[in-house]
Amino acid sequence: MNDKIVFKSGVSLKLVVFLTVLFCGLTISFIVIAAWPGLLVIGLVILFIIHTFWNTYYTITPDAKLNIRCGLLFYEVIDISTIYKVDPSRTIISAPAFSFDRLEIFYHKFDSIIISPQNKAEFISLLLKFNTAIKIKKEVSSIGT
Repeated sequence: MNDKIVFKSGVSLKLVVFLTVLFCGLTISFIVIAAWPGLLVIGLVILFIIHTFWNTYYTITPDAKLNIRCGLLFYEVIDISTIYKVDPSRTIISAPAFSFDRLEIFYHKFDSIIISPQNKAEFISLLLKFNTAIKIKKEVSSIGT
């Protein structure tokens, strides 16, 4: 593998619908009561969320690193050789993932992170090319994006 491979985060339709309804409701409310400073704040929050959605991705590099980026505020690099297990997850805890169809990656001795790459099968296949010792739960390949 000579080039890095980038996987965008999957996006849950339920999350998009929830955020759209929430921010449309707030925007309409602020327009009705003429709360212009509040409308400006809502606009900035919406721009931040859109930026974060566009810039959440997972990169597997030729030097066997998994780089996880989530907007402006989160960036982590994991050496693939330290990953020992990948499990499916549907947890709703905060994570650099915009789909509720997630993977929990366990690495080092006690660390884990939750992500949601769009193409899980290809993602896992690439991880296994660098580290064949990773334990993969059977259900991971059967979960849809």
